[in-house]
Amino acid sequence: RYQLVTLHDFCQEADCADGGVVPAGLAMDAAGELVGTTVNGGGENLGTVFKLSGAHLTAFTLLYSCAVKTGAAPIGAIVNGPDGTMVGTFTAGGKNHGGTAFSIMP
Repeated sequence: RYQLVTLHDFCQEADCADGGVVPAGLAMDAAGELVGTTVNGGGENLGTVFKLSGAHLTAFTLLYSCAVKTGAAPIGAIVNGPDGTMVGTFTAGGKNHGGTAFSIMP
């Protein structure tokens, strides 16, 4: 029988540092840690990229706080890229304001 365990409670308020509204699934990196995104929250309330780690994957680490200049509003899933990187997309922001593709490296 399976038991549900909450790994992290995200904040619903606009100014939450950890972010809120997790739009897509999580990806597992080479170290067995989970990486994901939120649509809002973070420093500019434009979303975050985060990691869950530790023995029970309950240790939360903010990897990136989205910004208009580099990309914002990540709604797609992060996938495993080459050489241990994690790759994803932002739907807004960036140099041409149409979103960006990004990689997060351990």
